[in-house]
Amino acid sequence: MKKKTETAETLTREERQVAITLRSARDVLGEIETHRATLSDERQNHQVRRDAKHDLIDASERLCNLLGLAVYQIANSPDGAFQARMKALMDDLRTRLLDMGTSLMFEKMSRIKSRAEDVLESNSYPIGLAAKLDMAFSGILDNLKTLGAFDRLKDDQQGLVEATGQDIRSLIEIEQDLGIMREIKQSKKA
Repeated sequence: MKKKTETAETLTREERQVAITLRSARDVLGEIETHRATLSDERQNHQVRRDAKHDLIDASERLCNLLGLAVYQIANSPDGAFQARMKALMDDLRTRLLDMGTSLMFEKMSRIKSRAEDVLESNSYPIGLAAKLDMAFSGILDNLKTLGAFDRLKDDQQGLVEATGQDIRSLIEIEQDLGIMREIKQSKKA
């Protein structure tokens, strides 16, 4: 126990922040593994598994946020040896999360794409939906970048990213064409 205290006392404030952030990230990763085990347990009823899936997605997003913070903290640490140790821990966390989280993020992206396609095909455009879908899509892209997964996407995943982005851009253009701003401009001209 004394060794742990001595180690904690020799760390700078910034190093302690990184250590706390990474410890929190490991804790969230444990939550993710628990939720994933619940999801894969066929004996669980549908509601329990659905709740676990939502909890898993939420925990994955929290983990991505923690990893993003840790990346920032590590990059701003002046101690090169400390940076190297922390980057090794980050790589381990990223690899584990990447394996678990990427497929869930792409499931969420598929739902975003399906919603955008449904609206585009129906010719009924709920105002504000494009912004909502764009925000969710951007969040997924940010999480993938944080994990370092964006550069390692498979062809089908890259295709989904491109198609989803295009569908959302189409919705944004339609909303802009149908939106209030266009009506205001026309009434001012009259």
